[in-house]
Amino acid sequence: MVITDAPGFDEDKAGRPMVGTSGQEARHHLDINGITTKGVWLDSVIRCHPEGNRDPHIDEIANCTVTHLLPTIERIQPQYVITMGRVSTQLLLGNVNMEMVHGIPRPADLFGHPVILIPTYHPAAGLHSPEQMILFQADMKVAGEVIRGKVAPYPPVDEWEGEESYSVVGNNFDWDYVIGRDLITIDTESYGIKGAPWCLSFSVVPGEAWVVMADQTQALARLNEAVNYPDTITGIHNALYDLPVLAQMGATPARPADTMVMAYLLQSEPQGLKPLAFRHCGMEMGTYSSMVGEATRAKAIDYLETVMAMEWPDPDPVLEWKKGEPHVRQPQNIKRKVRKVLSDISAGKDVDPYDRWKKMGDTEQVEAVIGEMEEGYLSDIPFDDAIYYSARDADATIRIWPILMSRIQALGLEDTFWRDMRAMPMVVDMMANGMPVDLDAFAELSTYFQDQMDKIQTKIQVSVGKHLPGLKLNPGSSQQMSTLIYDKLKLHEAGGKFKSKKGASTKSTADDILKRYLPLHPVIQDIIDWRGYQKLKSSYADTIPKKTSPDGRIRTTLRMTRVATGRLSSSNPNLMAQPIRSSEGRKIRDCYVAPGGWSLVSGDYSQVEMRVAADGAKDERMLDIFTRGIDIHSVTASEMFKVPVPQLDEMRHRYPAKRVGFGILNLITAQGLQRELEVGGAAGWTVHDCEDMIHEWFRIYSGIAKYMKANGEYARRYGYVRDCWGRIRFIPGIRSQNKWVRIEAERQAGNAPIQMGAQGVIKEAMGRLVPVVKKWEDEISPLIQIHDDIVWLARTELLSVILPEVKRIMEEATPPGFKVPLNVDFKAGVKWGSLSKIVI
Repeated sequence: MVITDAPGFDEDKAGRPMVGTSGQEARHHLDINGITTKGVWLDSVIRCHPEGNRDPHIDEIANCTVTHLLPTIERIQPQYVITMGRVSTQLLLGNVNMEMVHGIPRPADLFGHPVILIPTYHPAAGLHSPEQMILFQADMKVAGEVIRGKVAPYPPVDEWEGEESYSVVGNNFDWDYVIGRDLITIDTESYGIKGAPWCLSFSVVPGEAWVVMADQTQALARLNEAVNYPDTITGIHNALYDLPVLAQMGATPARPADTMVMAYLLQSEPQGLKPLAFRHCGMEMGTYSSMVGEATRAKAIDYLETVMAMEWPDPDPVLEWKKGEPHVRQPQNIKRKVRKVLSDISAGKDVDPYDRWKKMGDTEQVEAVIGEMEEGYLSDIPFDDAIYYSARDADATIRIWPILMSRIQALGLEDTFWRDMRAMPMVVDMMANGMPVDLDAFAELSTYFQDQMDKIQTKIQVSVGKHLPGLKLNPGSSQQMSTLIYDKLKLHEAGGKFKSKKGASTKSTADDILKRYLPLHPVIQDIIDWRGYQKLKSSYADTIPKKTSPDGRIRTTLRMTRVATGRLSSSNPNLMAQPIRSSEGRKIRDCYVAPGGWSLVSGDYSQVEMRVAADGAKDERMLDIFTRGIDIHSVTASEMFKVPVPQLDEMRHRYPAKRVGFGILNLITAQGLQRELEVGGAAGWTVHDCEDMIHEWFRIYSGIAKYMKANGEYARRYGYVRDCWGRIRFIPGIRSQNKWVRIEAERQAGNAPIQMGAQGVIKEAMGRLVPVVKKWEDEISPLIQIHDDIVWLARTELLSVILPEVKRIMEEATPPGFKVPLNVDFKAGVKWGSLSKIVI
């Protein structure tokens, strides 16, 4: 029996289960896993399609369970039950986390009937997300193996349950038991707003773990000796967080190895330690928030009562736009908001005071006086409970290590894993160093952007204000601009189309829609320009200074486990997304300024993705160009436009050829290419022109076309592709029954080895550069890695000494047998947005 969450629109219309797009996908995977639908009863938790495609309500579930699902189960008495989706799984297993239970078959009692229950993700999620499709397909494979009798149900069991040994290291601890081990796993715990170390835990055998408090200096010194013993691996889950904390405690492992990165590389595993430990080892682990929940609540109430005991000024009035018209709103005094929270608590309502405060808004004036509201920490709960919680993480890590490592080795990912580990110290340094910020420059830029917005707004008011008499026009108001464009100017009748979300009351004024009306009225460009300045002001000029530390640096959170191709990601703030395309956007980068005597330095791989593609495809034309060291974009433009190289125009010929080449290797469409050309200042190209340029590029470099096609064929055979370094990317959509999902999967398969291979070059270089950073640690520091570029802060007087070594290492970071020479270009200067090319 297969039980889904609810019928979709197609199922509701047909009166049959699983006939829509996701239902057909489910049937397809039942079939290819040997589960013939002739022996399967297809059903759902509720019988009717929920309005708006929402989740079923509790009363709907209860009613259909009693009137339909339970009688059906009693009638057919299934031997196996597959629950597809969260709702159906939670109906039969309780309030479980899908990440914990999916794909794990288990004996169960289903309303009095013994069954084998197999929870799976819903195929609809997989159709929208390759990552979810990987999990759904893995779940269905397990279901097929169980039902065919190849695999027995295997609910996870904790072998050491009730027999764990967790304790604090004492003065007589036997360090000989630890030093010299092949593997030591470590976890850290912090407290306070600034994350000061509280303790660490370590384990060397499953079922045992010890805790070292932050003030146990002798024990920490011995542990540091242990994690620096020759050939000892230090296993850490989420090492980018723990390594800086360990460093504060005097422990700097020589060979850190991150089990979160292992799970990321495998792609079919959860990245969280707790779901990993449960799925593979049966370990039940409480969440941090549940452990410190009472302490957090008590601290929050104390904080709110302190707020109530003080006087606070009323916040400034706020100008808002409602239904296209301006309104002045007077925000409530903070005490009134806090009084409401405390009143709800006194009335016995289920209130989370910490969460309410964090979502309250207008709290800056309070935090500036009494500091931020703190959550509870392990230091606030009973000591024995805190020690158990801390030690269990180290124990969990050592239990999952051999399981994940055996899968890494089976897939040939061991070299890839250790390459990521060698690069990790530089990533840690980048987060610690931060980008230098000029706050005065940001303040001036914010004023400049506001002046530009005011000028444009005045221009709009003068030119079209008569169409909305009595109103001050706000280009940021979608409703007001929609009324202006569609109801008053009626531009959609003169040409173009509008798009709006289903059920929306206004027609879309998104930039991609407005650009269709650019030739029809000058106000369209004004609206787009105003919004561009507003975006630069609000997202960058006004936000970056608020996130800057007192030392004048802004620090981002980098992750190595978010992007499928192996690239780093950045958040809070995203320093990888600082504007660069437009001249106005580049002014943001000019607010990142090197201190006196130092320079910001960019080391950028020249056309690294094309070089990786050329080597993988063995395209003779491209190989010859790179071997001879000539400009590939000029050669391409010359052949595309039939113009000799000396007569090429940069914007009419070379720039479009450059954008086509880079775009093709990043799966660009003709529409996407047209947008990129417009943004870059090369307007006038039609979608048809862009299609022709893409076809012409592939004609010139036919080997690349064949290579990308071969990658798709490889994915169809094996379900994944592999790059020149050995990294793999699963392409689950290649086995979908949906034509469009398969087409998109083939595009991903063609491109993935190129993007992954290029990122492998960067990761290899970063690993090799770690000793250089250590050697010159007082003279050069890495700040961030963006795509093919590493940004540094270096002493200006030593650039000619240090950079040749950096350049040599970066250009030598190639996989075995790589035939194409790499080239790294350097720029340097005081301002990030105004770096000048330098010769190394």
